[in-house]
Amino acid sequence: MWIGASCEVNKQPKKCIWDDGSAIDYNNFLPGYPVTNIGSCVYLDSMNQPLKGKWISATCGLDEYHAVCEAN
Repeated sequence: MWIGASCEVNKQPKKCIWDDGSAIDYNNFLPGYPVTNIGSCVYLDSMNQPLKGKWISATCGLDEYHAVCEAN
C-alpha cells in the first residue's frame, strides 16, 4: 500500500518527504531502497508478503495498490 510518501528522483542522498511536504524522520526501507529510477512513490509491503512491512519505491501509477489515510 502507498503510505503517502515520495522521494526525489536522482538526488543523492535520496530525499523523501510525506505528501504534506514534511520531512520523513523515520523510515523502514528495504536495504538498497529507495531506487527512484524505478519509481519515486513509497509503498509498504504487507506483513504476509516476502518483504514483511518494509518500504520500497516504485512507480506512482500502480492502481492496484491501496493507500493509508490519516484523519483527525
